[in-house]
Amino acid sequence: MNPNRCIAQRRFRIIDIIFRRRRNHILKCNALCRRCSPNATQQHHKGKFSDGKQSRFVTKYWKAQAHQKCHLTPNPQNTQTKNKNSPLTPGQIQQAMREAEYASQPDKQVHSDAIISAVKAQMRHRLSEHATLIEKTYRWSDLIVNKDVETQLHEIVYRYQYRAKVLSDWGLGDRFGHDIGLSALFDGPPGTGKSMCAALIANEIGIDIYQVDLSRVMSKYVGETEKNLAQIFNEAENAQAMLLFDEADSLFGQRTNVKNSNDKYANLEVNYLLQRIERFPGVAILTTNFPAGIDEAFARRLSLRVSFPKHSKAERARLWQSMLRSTRLPKGKIDYRELATEFEISGGYIKNAILRAAFIAASTDGVVDQDTLYQAARIEMKSMGMLVSNSDEDPT
Repeated sequence: MNPNRCIAQRRFRIIDIIFRRRRNHILKCNALCRRCSPNATQQHHKGKFSDGKQSRFVTKYWKAQAHQKCHLTPNPQNTQTKNKNSPLTPGQIQQAMREAEYASQPDKQVHSDAIISAVKAQMRHRLSEHATLIEKTYRWSDLIVNKDVETQLHEIVYRYQYRAKVLSDWGLGDRFGHDIGLSALFDGPPGTGKSMCAALIANEIGIDIYQVDLSRVMSKYVGETEKNLAQIFNEAENAQAMLLFDEADSLFGQRTNVKNSNDKYANLEVNYLLQRIERFPGVAILTTNFPAGIDEAFARRLSLRVSFPKHSKAERARLWQSMLRSTRLPKGKIDYRELATEFEISGGYIKNAILRAAFIAASTDGVVDQDTLYQAARIEMKSMGMLVSNSDEDPT
């Protein structure tokens, strides 16, 4: 027998086996989708679980896989949140549970952190090409803002956690749409904690946050900027990641009267963003120090607007105290109220002053005390262009 013919026959058998397995998998997925809804097959392969029956089916599928593969009974609330916010197919759910079981060895019980990591691994994306992952984790205990701002931040978290209940279970999605996104504008002076609050919200709802890098988005070629923005929104939608547009007034600026071709294409970018952010089903946070520079048409398309005012005296004292609470930091006598009274600066500048004082103390083998912090804060105020009176030379 011709050896080349034998090799060709073996290759044909291998290809046939792969094709049959792939076909059987697709038929199985279609059968699972038809249990939920006759028209859910196409939505299933796209990864969108907008139908209420389909979401309930995937919840049961998560529970069944957790019990069968990992021998545990997951928290129903966590399981429901996981499947409604993670567009995974049944095959991806099985793979995620296997990876979580392997990562939790030698423990017999699978940890929830392993399941979350496995789910994120199934939702691979290319957001890193145009955005940077923010890995900072904050808690509500780290937040020092006034009561109104804190209430609005909690509202953003509630809108994400309970949107499936409001839109699917309560039926409002039939009227307003199931793919309603969540977008918010954070405006306020520099250093008031806008970017920090965005990272806190992402950590609270359990999703990654990516800060859009404008240098990798903007292009001098016509249509390239819109193309890069479309890729960012599409990848964020597939990965269920939060987008952070820092200094958003540079990208979401006011449209102008068309006088030349440059104005025409500049307005084209803003018009595209107006359409895309309204159709984006994920979470997008815009931060700016100049809210007047953002086009007024975004006001209707944004879900919430949170204004961060300057910190009060009591809040500044809490900021000084919270940033100096490390037990390993050599500290002397510090009067936090006096620092808050003398220096009317925001949290970002307080952080810079504390770091400056720490390096000064480290260079002299000293401690961070009132005099060191006073000196660092005065230098920080001068760098900001703020006036410092001569009477502030000595804190005593």
